[in-house]
Amino acid sequence: MLIDWFTVGAQVVNFLILVVLLKKFLYGPITQAMAAREAKVKAQLTEAEAQRQAAAAEEAAIHQRLQELEETRQALADRVKAEVDDQKQALLEAARQELEQYRQGRLQALEREQTAWAQSLQERVGAQIFAVARLILRQLADTSLEQQVVEVFLKHLGELSPEDHQAFQESLPESAGDAVVASAFELGEADRTRIRAAVQARFGPDLTLRFDTDPGVILGIELKTRGRKLSWTTASFMHRLEARLGEALTSSPPGTPHDD
Repeated sequence: MLIDWFTVGAQVVNFLILVVLLKKFLYGPITQAMAAREAKVKAQLTEAEAQRQAAAAEEAAIHQRLQELEETRQALADRVKAEVDDQKQALLEAARQELEQYRQGRLQALEREQTAWAQSLQERVGAQIFAVARLILRQLADTSLEQQVVEVFLKHLGELSPEDHQAFQESLPESAGDAVVASAFELGEADRTRIRAAVQARFGPDLTLRFDTDPGVILGIELKTRGRKLSWTTASFMHRLEARLGEALTSSPPGTPHDD
């Protein structure tokens, strides 16, 4: 078989022309399109990675913020709980102190009431004792005893201290030179004469005496002006004894321990 080189050459030329045409009009645009597509895909992938990284960073920031918020919430909850506990303890302590003060106040009030009641009872008992004593002294008074009272009065008048003498003497002008001799019983004329002479001897002959009876003067005689009184009676002793008893009751309430 004979080879037609012209035909072969023509076919080779045609093939080369075809290759050139394919490369220019088909393979080149396809390659460029593929390169452009690849570049676009790479750009999209890069953008997607950047977005992914940004989303991851944002997620981390959100997670960090949530964690900070949770820590803040927990700290606030702990602080609120601590404040509530402190307030609760303070209220309980205030209530306890108020209750204790009320209890102490009630105890003190009860003690005061008990002390006042006991003291009042003792005062009433003491008053009754002194009332009975006065009654007994009145009932024991007789003529001989009254005479002894006059003698005691004259004795004390003669033994009057300078201070009492001066004080009584200074009170006479206020009474216009008059004085009263008071006794629980009626003095006889002889006793009045003796008493008048003794008083005028002590305070001057110009002194005018008036004699009076006073049931309150128990077993004794009182010499008095408007501003002064000289008393020698059992009543004065009773009053002093009552005053001392009152001072003892005031200074030593019932229930107070005394030194042995």
